[in-house]
Amino acid sequence: DAYHHKSPPCLIKCDMKKIILLFVILFLLFALSHPALTLTGASNGLMIWFEKLLPTLLPFLIAVNLLQNADIFTSALRFFPRAGSVMAILAAALPGFLFGLPVGAKLTADFTEKGLLTQKAGNLLLICCNQLSPAFVGSYVMIQCLNSPDLIPVSYLLLYLPPAIPVVILLARPALAKDNPSPAAADRITTKKASRFQTLFQIIDASILNGFETIAKLGGYLIFFGILCQYLENLLPLSQTANGCVMMLMEVTSGIHYFSGSALPFFPKYLLCMTALSFGGLCTHAQTFSVISGAPLSKRRYVVAKTVFALITLLLSFGALTILSR
Repeated sequence: DAYHHKSPPCLIKCDMKKIILLFVILFLLFALSHPALTLTGASNGLMIWFEKLLPTLLPFLIAVNLLQNADIFTSALRFFPRAGSVMAILAAALPGFLFGLPVGAKLTADFTEKGLLTQKAGNLLLICCNQLSPAFVGSYVMIQCLNSPDLIPVSYLLLYLPPAIPVVILLARPALAKDNPSPAAADRITTKKASRFQTLFQIIDASILNGFETIAKLGGYLIFFGILCQYLENLLPLSQTANGCVMMLMEVTSGIHYFSGSALPFFPKYLLCMTALSFGGLCTHAQTFSVISGAPLSKRRYVVAKTVFALITLLLSFGALTILSR
């Protein structure tokens, strides 16, 4: 039967160890044989983290941690039990759209683990609300890289409208409120958290430390994928367009920057950038998975849905740019 066809856990662990060992050996060989590429890639990832991610994302992470550690959300659920699901959805959706990933993923994971959101609602919010920030899209991509500030409003619409529609539908579903914890459950959560953070300064200290822990993880992924992008750009025998697409798949910031200096016409360049922004890149997926570890959320469904949204954005961008260019 189907049960006997499943691989035993010990075999899965052994295969994973072999894959990790092989990857580490290959990485060390590349790093030792191409030290200049390794240094450049690590420096690029570090600068992206230091100049863009750290100043723009860390304050929001600390603010979100303050709300979490002070039990603002669970207290609101206690006072407004019937509107608990709506408040939880808005509390995850609005920061996720405005402040950029992985804020939406972190809030969704926390709310799902606490029972403020059902697993089904959490999976949907993870897919829809974990987006690249409008500040990054507008200032860096549209102005600095594509030199097209006039396309900022249209680009916002193409990127954020498709994932926003399921969130609106989710807000209109009152059945979600039945699966939320009762006020008594919220009291138990609040009491448990209050015993850990008894003073204001303890809450602030814990929130700052948690924020730096999260931002440090994101920086590690950016450095790692920055090195990989350097290897791919310089060692793969691909055309300029194919090379840029591979880099976009790995790390969206490096890929868009690569295309910004290419001789590719604006029309396909814009389509590629919009598709990459919607998908996010493997680096952002790894960052997302790091902040939702432990939460009952589907990583496979997240990647599949992000791929579907990227294709939708590609088609919408093609139609919009065709109409605007007439």
